[in-house]
Amino acid sequence: SRSIMIEHGLQTIDDLSSVQGLIQREELDDLRDETRESLLVVTEWLDKNPNANVLEDFNECVYDKIYKDHRWAEKYINLALGQPYCEENLKMFQYANDNSDQLDALSKVCTNEVMESQSLRKSCGNFDYNSFLDKAIRHFHDLVGEETGVLEKIFIIAGRTQSGKSSCKGAIQSLCGVLRIPLVVLTKGVDESIDLHAKMVQLSDGTLVQEKHIVVASGKKDGIRSYRIKNMLANQALGGKTHGGTLVIADTYAQVVNKACRAIRHYRENIPGGKFVLVVDEADAMYRTTTRHQL
Repeated sequence: SRSIMIEHGLQTIDDLSSVQGLIQREELDDLRDETRESLLVVTEWLDKNPNANVLEDFNECVYDKIYKDHRWAEKYINLALGQPYCEENLKMFQYANDNSDQLDALSKVCTNEVMESQSLRKSCGNFDYNSFLDKAIRHFHDLVGEETGVLEKIFIIAGRTQSGKSSCKGAIQSLCGVLRIPLVVLTKGVDESIDLHAKMVQLSDGTLVQEKHIVVASGKKDGIRSYRIKNMLANQALGGKTHGGTLVIADTYAQVVNKACRAIRHYRENIPGGKFVLVVDEADAMYRTTTRHQL
């Protein structure tokens, strides 16, 4: 382990600032998981305490506190975040609300898991996925304590054509994979939905969302004309419990009502109160005036 760290220039306290980047680029994969975890704990503390004296202020108690926060965050993600309202999860919810460090740890741990894929991070380019995911994760946390289960939040992502906006759909798809909840992506036009489906498959590389759980409603390209088979594939993709899945649809009545709404109803029959995410792609092209004309 020491030789690997020296090889990557990790010899002083100041060198630790590059640890997260090295781990994300998979350049420290030869280190034991425990060693990488310990390095991340130290770098997180340094980020929050840039002017601290490491030798005097960082000790076993500090390390154990951060490590405990990380373990708690992983448990919370697996048991509560994104899941239907459950009274048993309220203690964890309240614990996080009463401890800002816990919410910070939750956001950081969940973001790291969502963006673990080097391919997805590369596709994001300059997109500030950290801020985007932080807001989304904190919203899902608020939902854990919402007894009605209804607490909608709208995110508007704007950018020029070919500015890399698709990467935010990749990030939210990966988040749905981590939380094991469905994602429905609505776009304008059948051909566009087929192209977008291919992009979503590409953006899933290295994430928890499997290609077989990314389904396009149209059978125009894959040759699946049977609506029963398509509905079955959509139900499997958006089944929840064990995995996240994506259904890409066009803005037609048939696909919205007969594919997406049907699949979400099926999902909620099996998981009452189940959460899901809706992404409206090219939303500006779908706005209409009172006379039904496109803006």
